[in-house]
Amino acid sequence: MTQNKEILLGTWTTNIIIDGKRFLGELVITNDAMHLTAKYNMSLFDTSAPAFFCRQDNNMVCKISPEDIVSVTSKTSLLNKRIILLAKDATEKTHDIILDYGIMSINSMLDALNKLKEKEESL
Repeated sequence: MTQNKEILLGTWTTNIIIDGKRFLGELVITNDAMHLTAKYNMSLFDTSAPAFFCRQDNNMVCKISPEDIVSVTSKTSLLNKRIILLAKDATEKTHDIILDYGIMSINSMLDALNKLKEKEESL
């Protein structure tokens, strides 16, 4: 998943919601990109892959560069913690990517995403 020059900032198993479709998968954030591997499609109806994802083996994977992340916000309540990313796809269309971490703390995810964005802003 990561190349030699990339530094791992963190990994999490989380729910990923893109274009109204929910997936359970792995989020890996490095100093170079955000990697999503959707292992299980939790959506009830449409099984097609949303923007960003391509099929690799039995999983759907995507890599989002820091320059494609427009904004990062968080939404927390007692029983639900979410990070909402606004990201551009290859056609420059923006999509909400929701990282739903349930009742677990999202602070480490936010820290890693902020470090990733800092790299892009310093270029």
